[in-house]
This record gives sequence, C-alpha cells and structure tokens, in this order.
Amino acid sequence: MPYMNKSIAILLLTLGGGSLAACSEEDRTYKKIYPAKMEKIEGSQVKRITLTPEAIKRIDLKTVVVRETQVKGDGASTTARKVVPYGSLIYDQDGKTWVYTSEKPGSFERKSVKVDYIEGNDAVLNEGPPLKMPVATSGAAELYGVEGGMGGKK
Repeated sequence: MPYMNKSIAILLLTLGGGSLAACSEEDRTYKKIYPAKMEKIEGSQVKRITLTPEAIKRIDLKTVVVRETQVKGDGASTTARKVVPYGSLIYDQDGKTWVYTSEKPGSFERKSVKVDYIEGNDAVLNEGPPLKMPVATSGAAELYGVEGGMGGKK
C-alpha cells in the first residue's frame, strides 16, 4: 500500500504541476511593440522614421557624417566635394538615389543625392545633405523597408 500511495502522489504532483504551468502560460499578455514609428513630413512624400533603441541595435544601424574631401578637377586643380560611404546609398524603383539623414538620434529622413562618381567605398556627390550631417550606413536598406511599410507604425 505505501508504494501505491507514493505513485499516486507523484502522478498528482505531475498533473498538478502541468496544470499550473498551463495556467501561467494562458495568463500571459503581450503588448504589441512597434520598433519603428513613421510620421509624414509636411510638404513631402518622404516620411520621418523613428526607431526604438532596441531596433537600432537589432539592425546594427550605424551612421557616419557627410565629409568633405579634395578631388581632382580638370587639369591640376582640386576642389572640395561632399562624400558619403557607398553603402549609405539607396536606389528606389525609379533609379533615384537617396541617403537617410539623422538630424536627431534615432530619427531618420530620406534625402535625395546626386552622385557624380563612385571611387572605392566613397560616393562623391554633386548634391546632397550638408557637411557633418549624419547618414545611415549599415541599416539603410532596413530603413527603406520600414518607410515602404515593413514593420513600422504609421
């Protein structure tokens, strides 16, 4: 008899533990968190994207500033030109070229650029954002996806 009681006790504990675990699983509630928020920019087709700090880490988003470099012009003269990393360029379906600028941390806007030429990892610009403006490098493609409706809250 004592053996039978021990078996029943183990069975009850096993079943009881399973029921308690099932209850705690059912009681969980999840809050939907949007990793990105988009807002319209007055007078523009472009949207401002604001990412959570976790989203920035998740896509390993990095920025660098638009810099100036001296490039050779016609003949022996040099001229100062804006340069961004080649990896910061985004091409849309119409073939237009863009970068994502960041005027404040975690917030990004797509800005049109005119590329003169690519040299190595640098894109030399004819037109683009002001010097020292941060632009997204790694993670720029993900920002374009968010702006197109993937994973953001409108």
